[in-house]
Amino acid sequence: MPIIFYGTEVGLTQSKGIHDGMGFHISRTPMLWGDEQNAELLAFYKQLIRERKARRGGAK
Repeated sequence: MPIIFYGTEVGLTQSKGIHDGMGFHISRTPMLWGDEQNAELLAFYKQLIRERKARRGGAK
């Protein structure tokens, strides 16, 4: 089963890994909002969600 982490759906990435000794507070970048988000990637994830729901008969 695919896992979508916070921000993955809009192209958010980590500048450093958690194993670089910095911890989560350094490795996570702030959430992008509005026009800063990758709208094309977000639309792709939304399409995947619609397809998954359709295959499950609309179940959440």
